[in-house]
Amino acid sequence: QTFVNRRTGDVVNVAVILGPAGPIAVHTPEICYSSQQYQQISKRRREDFSDGHSLWSASFRSTGVDAQSFIVYYGWSSGDHWRASHDPRFEFAGHPYLYKLQLAGRSSQLDMEANRAVCRQFLEEYLHLLDQRLLSRGAPG
Repeated sequence: QTFVNRRTGDVVNVAVILGPAGPIAVHTPEICYSSQQYQQISKRRREDFSDGHSLWSASFRSTGVDAQSFIVYYGWSSGDHWRASHDPRFEFAGHPYLYKLQLAGRSSQLDMEANRAVCRQFLEEYLHLLDQRLLSRGAPG
């Protein structure tokens, strides 16, 4: 789903996926974007959010003519908190289903720190909504 701030022009793309734990755990943005004409320009780093959530973040830049940069946040949940797991395949082994949250955002200011600020502000609100509407019910199974 794509969210656009009509006032600022900031853009955030969000995907929440639910599926078998094994395949959901191993597909990371570092693998996906790097194979699709994007270059990773920062190592991933763990970022903490309110209510005990944590997500990985990493910055990427298009290798195309536009060379746009953006930031990606991602993490997994078995139905409780979102986690920036070092080894999600091992950590979530035995769970029949796993949620994955992945968000990519860019600021209209075309600045990496502005990208981070846009995403963090969005996530503080979005994670609260996911808690209420999704995680409070737990993963099916």
